[in-house]
Amino acid sequence: MISCIREDAGEIVLKSENKFFKVKQIHFYKSPKNLHFEELIKLTEENQFREMGAEHFSFGITHDFVSMYFDLEKNDESEWILELPSATLLTIKVYQIQEDNQIYLQESGISYLAHEKYSEHPFYQFPIFNKSRKVRIYIQVNSDEPLTTPIYLWNKKTLNQIDGYR
Repeated sequence: MISCIREDAGEIVLKSENKFFKVKQIHFYKSPKNLHFEELIKLTEENQFREMGAEHFSFGITHDFVSMYFDLEKNDESEWILELPSATLLTIKVYQIQEDNQIYLQESGISYLAHEKYSEHPFYQFPIFNKSRKVRIYIQVNSDEPLTTPIYLWNKKTLNQIDGYR
């Protein structure tokens, strides 16, 4: 059984007994250009991101780049996957900032050639690195279609089982 859908605006806590989370609260910022990581940090420090809560995050028809972030806390060593099941995303950048300030960048989207994509899965999937307990995730996307995407966090074992049926 899939459980643990997060309803509140707080930090998401990942535990091995959890199977799945649907991210329902983010902070977002729209920009006409693709922002560099340093710009995302500056905008965060200046409180330029707005809060949004939703089942699916919808930004309408826009040519803007939408940047989002949320915070995670990992309480064990189980493997987790961030999933964006939206086929119309031209570019996706996922930054993971660890407690020791290490930054991991993963990129994908339909504008990337198959060998350049982070994963070959039809949904965009990115592993959450287990380097620290607390992680801030920034996601930057753009699309030439209406921009709507749910954001899921899957326990890797559960996702592997579910993927056999999708």
